[in-house]
Amino acid sequence: MKAVFDTNILIDYLLGNLAAYEELQLYRNHQISIITKCKFWIDKQETIKEF
Repeated sequence: MKAVFDTNILIDYLLGNLAAYEELQLYRNHQISIITKCKFWIDKQETIKEF
């Protein structure tokens, strides 16, 4: 089954949230939207500028 995950689930997962991890484990095919990809890319660029 396919599932599209939003930013909040991915951030929670990256922060070690067990509930987010368990939610991701329910699906075999993980996908994110182009908007979510852009949000992560922009945040990465802003973090790099801070250093």
